[in-house]
Amino acid sequence: SRMLKQSVLIRRLESVESLGSTTLICSDKTGTLTQNKMSVIHAWFDGKIMSVGQSMEVEPSLDVQSETFRCLFRAIALCSRASFDPSHVSEPIDSRSALGDATEQAMLRFCEKLFPVDVVRAAEEKIFEIPFNHRDKFSLSIHARKRFIEIVPA
Repeated sequence: SRMLKQSVLIRRLESVESLGSTTLICSDKTGTLTQNKMSVIHAWFDGKIMSVGQSMEVEPSLDVQSETFRCLFRAIALCSRASFDPSHVSEPIDSRSALGDATEQAMLRFCEKLFPVDVVRAAEEKIFEIPFNHRDKFSLSIHARKRFIEIVPA
């Protein structure tokens, strides 16, 4: 009756019981959960963690000429299942509509800022794939190189 006086409508009692035992409520101010949008902030390669930029920018000090980074870039570009909606190609990378899960979209946006991902994918055709699943915790992507392209990130 106290809740009714406060104009609270209760549909499930277990929800109220859970809320009653809550000591901390966290909110998402970054949009990771509410907007389903993530971004790459750090990358580990060449034995160290590199800052790749805050929010949506690529850090100028990132060593994109490193052979290790180029291998990492190729793996991200080829193994990710995320893709941009073709009808939004003219929009800035961070504004483009993308298909795929939020983590893979973040990696796609990061790579696209450095080198066109479609160029890499066109040069190395995907011939077999086992998508990531939470039970096995791995994915597999096998590609046949049609032609060699030198990836020189911007």
